[in-house]
Amino acid sequence: MAKLVPTVKTTYTSSELVKGFIDGWQTAFNETPSKQSIGVLYAQNGIETGGSGAMWNNNIGNVKLANMSEDVEYFALSHTWEILNGVRRVFEPPSPYCNFRSFPTLAAGMAFQLDFLKNHRYAKAWGAVLAGSCDQFAQILHNLRYYTAPPSDYARGMNAYFAKYIKSNAYDQIIAGETNIPNIVIENPEGIDFNLGLNIGIDDDQQADAGIDPNDAQS
Repeated sequence: MAKLVPTVKTTYTSSELVKGFIDGWQTAFNETPSKQSIGVLYAQNGIETGGSGAMWNNNIGNVKLANMSEDVEYFALSHTWEILNGVRRVFEPPSPYCNFRSFPTLAAGMAFQLDFLKNHRYAKAWGAVLAGSCDQFAQILHNLRYYTAPPSDYARGMNAYFAKYIKSNAYDQIIAGETNIPNIVIENPEGIDFNLGLNIGIDDDQQADAGIDPNDAQS
């Protein structure tokens, strides 16, 4: 049975996040990732959590609890929104829409997210990670119902994070073992919603296990 734990904000600097993705990739795949691949992962975390400003319990990609019978920890987040049948709806606990996976450390959250994207339901999007394409990544994830926000908004937000990351030297400095790396500053002149997370879709079987009506969850 899944265990409910306190909701804790887990905020990190941009360099800590980039280093976390690089370390996680090297641990999981025994290779050094490309700067572009890390950029896609960093950008997704950015659009999902506002650059970790709204990241909770080390959940890198706002992944929901799929099955209450799992032996895992989760937290319940208030004011969780979904776009269902074209309408934005807000949910409160104990709605299953509010239940998200919880991880004790950043490293644990990174390990889960990398495995989650590469080896499971969303594996079709992994090629976009390898290609360094935020546009492809956003579209494929939307097709697979990872999130319910408009894919154009998701991609636009990701590309804003990706562009700032690519222009920075954070990746190169971390690979070189440097410290005291400047933060990656994200400006928002176009009013992009940098917290499009909390609205991740899960597949029909998982929705049924979690007590969510699959018909209601289609957008």
